[in-house]
Amino acid sequence: MLYCTPENALQEGVQGRPYRDACPAELEHAFLLAYNKGKQVYKAEQQVEQLNSQSRQLEQSLVREDDKSQRRYLRRQLRELDWELQRARDEYRYLERQLRD
Repeated sequence: MLYCTPENALQEGVQGRPYRDACPAELEHAFLLAYNKGKQVYKAEQQVEQLNSQSRQLEQSLVREDDKSQRRYLRRQLRELDWELQRARDEYRYLERQLRD
């Protein structure tokens, strides 16, 4: 079964596709090991995208905001989000490198 190869499993996971219990028992363990590695990369990428979206929304709010104290609050929120985004990007790059090694 071409679907049940570790190479395909990795791609299925990276693309975020669900596993549908399609592999026979003798192939399933190897498939799931690779699939779960790919799924970790997918989830890390989704986290980066979500944080990027939140950052853009905060930046837009900051541009529209006139109140100085609210602008300070938004800038602080943006700084915290930037740190979180950097950690998420680092995690994503780390997981991607592990796939290549």
